[in-house]
Amino acid sequence: MKAGKSKLAFLCCCFITMGMLCGCWDRVEINDVAFVTGSSYDKVDDNYISTVQVALPSQLGGTGSEGGGGGTSGNQNYLLISKQAHTMYLANKKIQESLSRILNFSHRRLMLFGEGFARAGIGSSIDILGRFPQNRLSSYIVLTRGNAYDVLTAEAPIEQFPAEMAREIAKSSIRHPMNVKRMVNKLLTKGVDLYLPVMNIKDSSKEVPDKSKSLIAIDGLGVFKEDQLVGFLDEGDGLLALLGMGESVNPKIILPRGGKNELIIINLTESKTQLTPNVQGSQFAITINFQAKGSILENTSYEDIEDENLNGLEEQCSNYINKNLSRIVEKLQREYQSDIFGFGQVIESRYPLEWNKVEDRWHEVFPTVKVSVHSTIHLESTNQLMNSLSTKGGRQSND
Repeated sequence: MKAGKSKLAFLCCCFITMGMLCGCWDRVEINDVAFVTGSSYDKVDDNYISTVQVALPSQLGGTGSEGGGGGTSGNQNYLLISKQAHTMYLANKKIQESLSRILNFSHRRLMLFGEGFARAGIGSSIDILGRFPQNRLSSYIVLTRGNAYDVLTAEAPIEQFPAEMAREIAKSSIRHPMNVKRMVNKLLTKGVDLYLPVMNIKDSSKEVPDKSKSLIAIDGLGVFKEDQLVGFLDEGDGLLALLGMGESVNPKIILPRGGKNELIIINLTESKTQLTPNVQGSQFAITINFQAKGSILENTSYEDIEDENLNGLEEQCSNYINKNLSRIVEKLQREYQSDIFGFGQVIESRYPLEWNKVEDRWHEVFPTVKVSVHSTIHLESTNQLMNSLSTKGGRQSND
């Protein structure tokens, strides 16, 4: 009798264990998945437009594939699908309803925000990014002028997808590219405003129209006030702003010298930026201290670059940075009221009591902050070519 009960108990345990080991009930075959490589979000009137770029495995690396470009040979490596609805989730839901495979966002490495989408405020719109586990916090965020989905249609002769090309450009242009995690932290932190790199479609060669391609290129910075896009810094001002924030990668300074078309290009290395706050009564002040080493990258002037002239070149480079960076900060204060440099955070860390008084009205106080810029540039002479090759022969005649 006892043996029968023991056998029955053993069989019950086996059945229970077998039920617990059924780990494949929710499996999804790879043939049933549509991998999203990039997506864009736009807004027209009250509707959101969601666009996804889905990889086509049959066109990737097969015998019939002719290179990595997104359709430059007639066989696209990706599929673009756009739908619009009152929310981003509902737009994505419509996309899913038109596909035979399940959308998978875990491989998405880039998201593009259109200008209309960003100007309407992105705070509530990106709520889905924190609630859907497949959304990667490391995905890069890029802003576009006009509609974002246009960038996903650009030609990408080097990369497999336009989204991947845009991501690599963003990665190489900013020291710490803006990703979902950094974006959300900036939106939730007082004393600093969000900025995003701007990309646009430009012709690769206007001089040769038949050979020109529509490629993706950096086109400045988008400036936010709280969660709304309030304006743009063009490409030149955007690069200087990144320089002042310590986010530039291999910055170049172009200095005019002598006559027309004579210039010297300085390549800055080992750059360092420090923000120093000061409070006197109710007046806030910030000093931007910028230090960098540099070398002459190109010289089309007829000057003899000796030690004395080198010192003058260092001073000119410093003055150029001081003047233009001050102009950009003033524009951010007067026109946009956007603290992308994070002056508020610096004041909070040094003067927490004074910060508590202005924390809730920082965007009103920010334009009154006195900002001064001090740059120190040291150009290194490494016995390499310093002068223009035309210096030895003297100034060439134009006749």
